[in-house]
Amino acid sequence: MRKRLVFLLPLVFGIPYSAAVGQHGSDVVHTPIYGKFTGTLKLSPVGDGTHMTVLEAISYEDGLGHELDVPANFETDGASIPRALWSIVGSPFSGGNYVEAAVIHDEGCVSHKYSWETTHLMFYRAMIDSGVGEHYAKVLYYGVRLGGPRWTPPGSPLGKASATSIDSRPAVTSEDELNALTRDFDTELTESEKSGKAFTVEQIDEGTRKNPLFDNPSVLAAPKRQGPRKF
Repeated sequence: MRKRLVFLLPLVFGIPYSAAVGQHGSDVVHTPIYGKFTGTLKLSPVGDGTHMTVLEAISYEDGLGHELDVPANFETDGASIPRALWSIVGSPFSGGNYVEAAVIHDEGCVSHKYSWETTHLMFYRAMIDSGVGEHYAKVLYYGVRLGGPRWTPPGSPLGKASATSIDSRPAVTSEDELNALTRDFDTELTESEKSGKAFTVEQIDEGTRKNPLFDNPSVLAAPKRQGPRKF
C-alpha cells in the first residue's frame, strides 16, 4: 500500500493557519539540510478557501545563492503544483506537509526571478528543509518538472528580444498523463530505493528535460500501456 502524506493543517475558515516554518504546526523542529527559511508562515483563507493570503512576509534561501521572498498580502492557491499531483500526495493546503515550500514555489513561478529549472529545484530543497521526506519530495519534484510552469527568462537565447519572461508549455499538459507518469515514477523510485540505488535529483533532471511521452523515450519511456517504463 502506497504511503501517503496525511498531515492535516489546522485551517478553518476565519482562523489563519500559522506555523513556524519547518514545524508544520507541531513542536518538532526540523533541522534544514540545504538552506533556510526566514519568517513564520501565516495564511488566511480568501473566498472559497482555495486561495490563501500570506499575512506576514517569509523567505527561503536554498544554500546555492538563490533567495525567494514572499511579501505580506501575497495571494496563493498552490497552482504552481499541478493538481494531478494532489491526488497522490495531497494538496498543499489540506493534506500535504509541503505548504511552506509550495508558497515559496508559487512566488517564484509568479515573479520569474530565476529560471524554471532553478525555481523547481528550490521547491525540492525547500521541501527537504521543511521536513518533507526525501521520497515524496522527489515524487513532487518529478511531477513539477514535467507538469509545472516553464518560462524563458529575459536575456536567454530564446528570450533575448524580450524585456520580460516568455511563458512556455509544460512538458506534459494532460492531467491524466501526468498523474500516470508520476504514479509510475513513485513505484520506480520505491524499487530504486529498495535496491540501494535511489534515483538522484540529477537523474530526475535529465529524465524530465523534455516530454517523456514523445521526445526522450530512452530516458523516460511511455506509460505502462505502451510498454515497461525504465528510468
